[in-house]
Amino acid sequence: MNELKNRIKKLLISGKTWTRKELEAYLDVSDRMIRLAIHDLRDNDHMPICSSSASGKRGYWLAKSADEYLRFGEREYGSRIESSETSLAHVKQTAYEWEFDEVSK
Repeated sequence: MNELKNRIKKLLISGKTWTRKELEAYLDVSDRMIRLAIHDLRDNDHMPICSSSASGKRGYWLAKSADEYLRFGEREYGSRIESSETSLAHVKQTAYEWEFDEVSK
């Protein structure tokens, strides 16, 4: 994994935005390995790697400023938190309704 992380670091330091498909082809590794390595680079090596799946700016790149990285984090993880909270509310509602149905039988 360390060799893969080092190879990804070098590519991102070049300043280019790399799509997962490009990284897969260039590094000859699976999409899953790339995602795991990038996750590790972000979380354990504190490398400010941004990503987007939006057309126009698709791929991975290094943030050029703390502000850019913070905006990425808020956009990316903020929407996931919101989605998770909504899903949790639905789980609770379903469990409540299920429990209520059991009691009223």
